[in-house]
Amino acid sequence: MDNNTNDSKTDENTVNTAPNEEKLLEADMPSNTPTETIAAPVAPSPVPADPVMPKPESTQVSGAEIQHSTPLTLLVQWLMYAFYGWTILALNYLIGSDIFHYLGGNSSSSLDGAAIYAVTASLVLLAIAVTANLVYAKREPQQKSGAASAIMIIHALIFAILGILSLIAAVFILVAFLMNSSGDGKAAFSGIATALFSFLLYAMAFVRTINPLKFKWVNKAYLYSMLGLTGIFVVLSIFGPVAASFKGKNDVLIENNIYSIYDAINQKTSTDGTLPTSLGSVMLSGDPKLLVDRNLVTYIPNSLTTSNQYEFYYELCATYALASPGFKSSNARPQDPTRIENYSSSPDFYSHPSGKYCYLTYTAGSGIIPMTNTSSSSGLY
Repeated sequence: MDNNTNDSKTDENTVNTAPNEEKLLEADMPSNTPTETIAAPVAPSPVPADPVMPKPESTQVSGAEIQHSTPLTLLVQWLMYAFYGWTILALNYLIGSDIFHYLGGNSSSSLDGAAIYAVTASLVLLAIAVTANLVYAKREPQQKSGAASAIMIIHALIFAILGILSLIAAVFILVAFLMNSSGDGKAAFSGIATALFSFLLYAMAFVRTINPLKFKWVNKAYLYSMLGLTGIFVVLSIFGPVAASFKGKNDVLIENNIYSIYDAINQKTSTDGTLPTSLGSVMLSGDPKLLVDRNLVTYIPNSLTTSNQYEFYYELCATYALASPGFKSSNARPQDPTRIENYSSSPDFYSHPSGKYCYLTYTAGSGIIPMTNTSSSSGLY
């Protein structure tokens, strides 16, 4: 019993002494033995922020700027400039015919016949130019570059050259008129006025093309100016040269073909040795024959008799709706067919008053003695 008690006490002493031994062992360990330490969490060092750079201006091109450089837009730009230029060409003729007609009063002119074509051309060309202008205006940049700039420069150069040439033409016409005192003042004034109007139109087109001050209203101002000027000259032409061309269309037919009748009479007289008895016996074709068939030209043979059996006098008469440009009754040949001095071997068929007018003319035979010549005062030989 006592032995068991002693053994239990011995075991307790052994257990109690174990921790003390561990403490002694720890104390006996050298002090330079590294000890494991737990590092305190370190706050991450702040990453330096990128320097704030100024925001560059956007170089992105807007949709309107992109559209202006497309092939379709460049084509519309070219068409607008080109058709405006062609419209000015048609207007130049229209302006010239208007001025010349109204200065000439109630007279016909070779310009009148083509006035209707100039009116048609001006209206059609301007319609195309305005349509192209309206389409291009929606995409037109204020500052052109690339192909658009090249198209602009080419047409601006063309307009500038043509405008300068118009001014030169006006000066030349003025100098020619001053140097020739017997020149037609109306024709000279018409030419000068037309050249100056041409210069004005080309100057307007030049400004519209380059728009040096970049004014937005230049496009509309030019558009309305062209519409207004074209409308004015078209109306003037319709009531002037165009109306005269319809009224005097037979006049032009007569003027252009009466010489052929005159020449055919002279040739037949030269061959036969006597005047033809009527125009029906003269070989004619085309428009000259049309004049005879429609009785627009009448023929009076042997209107004067002389002692010279080889000279034959006759009259060619026509009725004109309008007087020829610049015709003056004081400069016309007298119409008395009984006086030999009133006849001419080369009449001016482009000078005549309005109404009936007869050209007194004569021709010579071939030297063959005519078998019959009722006009000869000396009778038969």
